[in-house]
Amino acid sequence: MKRFVVFIILLSILTLSVAWLANAALVVNSKHNLSYNLSTSGTGSIKSVDPALGGTSEVCVFCHTPHGGNTAAPLWNKTISVQSYVTYTSDVLAGLLYPGAENPNTHIKTKICLSCHDGTIALGSLVNLPYGASTQIPMEGTTGADVQYGMPTTAAGYIGLNLSDDHPVAIQHDSLIDTELVNGVSVGAAVRLYTAAGNKVNANNSYVECTSCHEPHNNAFGKFLVETNRNSVICIRCHTKTGFSGSVHADSTKATTLYAPPTGGLAPDDLHGPTVGDVKCMNCHFPHKAGVTTVAPTTPNPTSGTYLLSFQEEASCFNTGNDRWNTPGSNTVCHGSGAGTAARNVQTTENDNASRRHYTQDATRVGKHKATEGQVQGWLGLGNPNWHVECTDCHNPHTAGNTNHAATTNVVTAPTSPLYGAGGVSVSIYPTWTGTSGSYSYIQPIGVVNITSTGVDTEYKICFKCHSDFAWGIGAAPVSSGGYNLTDQAKEFNPGNTSHHPVIASNASTQGTYVTPWTNGSQTMYCSDCHTKESGNRPLGPHGSTNAYILNKAFDDTYSTTLSQTQLTSDLCFVCHNVDVYRSGSATLTGTGFMTTAGTNLHTRHRILSEVTGTGLYAYRCVNCHTRIPHGYSRKAMIVQKDDPAPYEAGGVGQGKITAATLATSGSYDTLKTTPDCTTVAGCHQ
Repeated sequence: MKRFVVFIILLSILTLSVAWLANAALVVNSKHNLSYNLSTSGTGSIKSVDPALGGTSEVCVFCHTPHGGNTAAPLWNKTISVQSYVTYTSDVLAGLLYPGAENPNTHIKTKICLSCHDGTIALGSLVNLPYGASTQIPMEGTTGADVQYGMPTTAAGYIGLNLSDDHPVAIQHDSLIDTELVNGVSVGAAVRLYTAAGNKVNANNSYVECTSCHEPHNNAFGKFLVETNRNSVICIRCHTKTGFSGSVHADSTKATTLYAPPTGGLAPDDLHGPTVGDVKCMNCHFPHKAGVTTVAPTTPNPTSGTYLLSFQEEASCFNTGNDRWNTPGSNTVCHGSGAGTAARNVQTTENDNASRRHYTQDATRVGKHKATEGQVQGWLGLGNPNWHVECTDCHNPHTAGNTNHAATTNVVTAPTSPLYGAGGVSVSIYPTWTGTSGSYSYIQPIGVVNITSTGVDTEYKICFKCHSDFAWGIGAAPVSSGGYNLTDQAKEFNPGNTSHHPVIASNASTQGTYVTPWTNGSQTMYCSDCHTKESGNRPLGPHGSTNAYILNKAFDDTYSTTLSQTQLTSDLCFVCHNVDVYRSGSATLTGTGFMTTAGTNLHTRHRILSEVTGTGLYAYRCVNCHTRIPHGYSRKAMIVQKDDPAPYEAGGVGQGKITAATLATSGSYDTLKTTPDCTTVAGCHQ
């Protein structure tokens, strides 16, 4: 029996020795070999000095010792950091009531890594020094370190004390709180979960540590990863984003030649995948030093590392400065200026249309966007200090599709619409023209803190998050980059208005003559049917336009006072409304509701040329009689009178303005069928 026990002990020692030797061999040819470089081992630039100068040629001694090691880890030879760390947090974790990361110094598998990578302890500061070293092992390649012979702040592996731009460690993996986490990692998976004491558990409520994703003895997959991260497989071991499968960023076949992030290993695992759909998570996220907008990911940038985005806010969508991934200069290849097709080039669309854009690149509003913002009315705050716009205000990158919406509808089609999964607000009680505020219900984006949400079902609900009094509450409306005060569009588009464009609901109007496909009053429309860049190969939606108010056609919003000023046939109104009826056609064309009792079309009576003589008589534009903001109004046909308030009445006082007295005499616009009823201030039907 004694010989059997001795045999088992010897066999165990032999097995451990074989494993140790195998690990040692792998470390020798990696950056974790910090021994004196005789040009035969190691791949890093940080090395021990010559043994003759107090250095060492030993490899394992920088972490392990056979006797008298630090009890922080088995046979651990490194001095342990006692620093305090700033840990990762976000409004999303707070919204989930997710437990925060614990002190990394209480978690063995993380604190032993930080003993080198936080940069506060010399790399050669050991419990048991090798022969020839006195107080610590002198190192080369550590210029710029916070302490002598420590890891330099410019090193790729430098983490520092602020971990807020790094994937959280010493944090529980709890799929009961965050249901977008896998319910424990598979027992056989390379990714591992631990107890705080360092025991591998791979169960719910165990912890994510540095060694969950990194194997310090093996760099076969680059970055000392536990397995290849091709197709973001390491990310997907733990994360399962609601709606991501089937989204454009999960399935796109767009090539990633210009930017696919390397793992640092050998081909074919040096790239995460050949297409956007193959790369998946790592298209947009980076687990360490996220948010860095300069070249290589060296210096941590915690203030920009929100949500572990590769670059700060919109720069992640543009893929700006992606030299950190690959070849210098091959940047902005997603939705940026190097996109290769104008249809995806949002960055240039914004840059080329100053003051006529949703400007995500506004440097004065960096860091204001929060994924969980807009939960309550007045979320911008008094004076609108939180005013901003970012790509993810309108798009959910985890769920978005890439199919254009169908004309004559206002529906966000799931799961193919680019707007699918976005958050917004629905109106419970509409604001009134007398000043009463509206009442709203917030709609969660899919997969932020509520995975049961289906997001918005119509586009206007996204717009109302900012373009209604839901945003500013009782405060003042924000001023756009073009200097215009925003108006309350929930009030303007209210389907209960006497007149309105059918953004929220159809207006059931059979009057008016339209062009295809706008043929009747039962149809609805998107805000971006009007607010988008001019026709051609361009990104659809209100990103930017050469026309004021981000319109796809010019809109004359000032009233006419001279014969030389008229409504052009190329005006925005005539994208949907038949120009022959409203501007330059026959006086006998019908269908507008603005006719004399004899059947004369009074719209064409107000054009620039006299039907009788062919000379200029009238120069009215649409806004001479109709509201300057044509979303909707409290009168039939959006008619304004001269004393209506700005910005709805275009000219204040001037010709072509119906007076309140006229409306009082005639009763309503319904009876304004003959010219004597249209008494104006000066020059016309006095």
